[in-house]
Amino acid sequence: MATFEAQIEGLTSLSIDGSSAPTQTELTQFLTDGAKEVINILPSDKLDWCSSQQTFTSVMPGSEAETLNTGKVLRVYRNDGDFDRICRRILPDLKGYVVDPDEMDYASVTDPVYYTENNKINVLPEGGSCKYDEVQYPAVAYGDSAISVFPDEAEYLVVLYGAVKSLQNVLGNKTSNTDITTALTAINTGVDSAIAEIALANVEVDEIVSQTDNSSDFATALTAMNTELDKVDEICSEANTEFDKCDTILDLGEVDTESSVNTALSSITTELNETQAVCDLINTQVDAAVTQLGESATQVDSSIDTALAAISTASGRINTAVALANVEFDKCDALLALGETDSEGDVNTALTAMNTELDETQSICDLINTQVDAAVVELAETVTNVDSSIDTAIAAITTALSRVNTAVTLANTEFDLVNPEVDLANAQVDAEDIELANGYISTAQGYANAGSQYISEAQTSLAEAQGYANEVSARTGHVSSQVGVAQGYISAAQGYANEIQNKINIANGYGAEISQRLAQASSKREESQSRINSGNAYLAEANASVSEAQSYANEVNARIAQVGGYSQVINGYISAAQGYANEIQSKITIAQGYSNEVNIRLSQGQAKREESRSRVELGNAYLQEVQSRISQANGYAQEVSARGGFTSAKSQAVQGYINAASSYIQSAQSYGAEVQSRLSVDTAHYAWYEKQQAKLQSDYESGLQKLIGGYQS
Repeated sequence: MATFEAQIEGLTSLSIDGSSAPTQTELTQFLTDGAKEVINILPSDKLDWCSSQQTFTSVMPGSEAETLNTGKVLRVYRNDGDFDRICRRILPDLKGYVVDPDEMDYASVTDPVYYTENNKINVLPEGGSCKYDEVQYPAVAYGDSAISVFPDEAEYLVVLYGAVKSLQNVLGNKTSNTDITTALTAINTGVDSAIAEIALANVEVDEIVSQTDNSSDFATALTAMNTELDKVDEICSEANTEFDKCDTILDLGEVDTESSVNTALSSITTELNETQAVCDLINTQVDAAVTQLGESATQVDSSIDTALAAISTASGRINTAVALANVEFDKCDALLALGETDSEGDVNTALTAMNTELDETQSICDLINTQVDAAVVELAETVTNVDSSIDTAIAAITTALSRVNTAVTLANTEFDLVNPEVDLANAQVDAEDIELANGYISTAQGYANAGSQYISEAQTSLAEAQGYANEVSARTGHVSSQVGVAQGYISAAQGYANEIQNKINIANGYGAEISQRLAQASSKREESQSRINSGNAYLAEANASVSEAQSYANEVNARIAQVGGYSQVINGYISAAQGYANEIQSKITIAQGYSNEVNIRLSQGQAKREESRSRVELGNAYLQEVQSRISQANGYAQEVSARGGFTSAKSQAVQGYINAASSYIQSAQSYGAEVQSRLSVDTAHYAWYEKQQAKLQSDYESGLQKLIGGYQS
């Protein structure tokens, strides 16, 4: 005959060993307890099946030595020398009276008595050969195949008892799942990592803001450049005034030099007049650069901090929603203890297939982590080269995301209404009012559906925001080669994530098959399903928050590109202004040539010509000052150009941080899907075990009734 362990494994489909749930030591205890329970339930007329006879010699009262094994003594005998006399039982308080011949209850060899006291048994009169029949509780080991001093027809009940307790042990062990805990930890880690990346981006954006707002060195340089060019205009006018004065003075000079000097002075005036228009062009270009800078500062100041704060807030909601989902899934363990499921073989086959698909996702997740880590390394090198990051966003996306926040808040309100309805349903199930419980469950489902509708609205708004982000992205420039490499790693990681999604879809298919086979579950399982739906709703809320964070990240990317575009436009204006400044320098050089000619022609003039020369020299001094002012303006222009390049490089680095944060969020989404799949597997396992436990419990109780009332001694 098979051992009790093998029989129980056949009933439960468990594989029991020294470290399983239950262990072989625990199984031995279950079997021993089962034998004891069967014996305790047996009526007194059937206890002879489980008794054995013990012998001892009676002693005087107060010297009792025979220790009882159990409290079930069936009969006691004392031999009178010829045959065994049945003993009558007395209270231990009377043991002193029955040895007195003058007492009515005196114990004699033909009318012996027995008593029990302090787990001892004794017979009076003393000195007799005594026997007693005592029920024995056997010790049953997992490797045994039979029980001594125990009815054979009741042994199967001990096996059923051990099987029921083994399944209860398995159900208790299902209250925790290290894979789910690990996945939830990975979700939190991914979200925290994304928040950290966003924080780094925020720090770098703050530095860009300091470079591009109206109080920064960038704006200061442009303002100073504009100021210097305005001074050029003023000084050129003063030089022109001095040269004009020469005409009057030269009229008093020598006739032979007047014409030539006047011609040269006229040429100087012409050249200086032309510088006026060029200065105006410079002012126009600088003013346009200032305008672009103002728009860039507005974009950075008005949206970047808001978008980053929104990403951090959305990440916080992800953690909260995942924690709430975990609480709901944990509640399923207690509820599923009252449920049931169908066909063991088909369910186990589907569960095995689900586990296979989910196990394969582990190695793919490792590949994702490898790609993301490589991307982070590339981005770290970019940060080292650039030494900063940037943060931007778009107003149209902010408006759409505001609608997302509103829809998510409404969805959260609906989901919060689910739990009270489920609790009311649970109370009605306990009261065995299944119809009313189903009503509460339907109400809870209505709240969940309403919440899902709000989530759909949020997703629509997210799609709108994505459209705006795509429009802006189309206008962005190229990123650095290292960011391109990092994006390649991220794309590879996304490919692996898609493969994981395919695996999860396959596992979900098996889950659907399991759900169909478990369609006739009891009301408690329906209540448990409501808990699972509530948990899934929280996970959906977490996914919505993930999408929201992604939209803000896209907004940041778009604004980074926009700021980079502003920088290129500003650089273009500054370059044009520098070209005009060079043209002014050329015209001043020409004017200086004419001035030299005037100086030569006036070298032999009279006092008036000397005065004219002084005027020319003063005009030349003004021109020298103009030249120094232009050089200073060129310096400011070079500073603006350098700062524009610095800002563009920071924008690329910030893009890297945002991409890394997106990768962490996608990884967290993958782990969230894994949690849902593993919860489905555990739920199916739990349902099958509890149904099998209930069936074996019913068989056990039915067998006890047959044993008590159906068998005749």
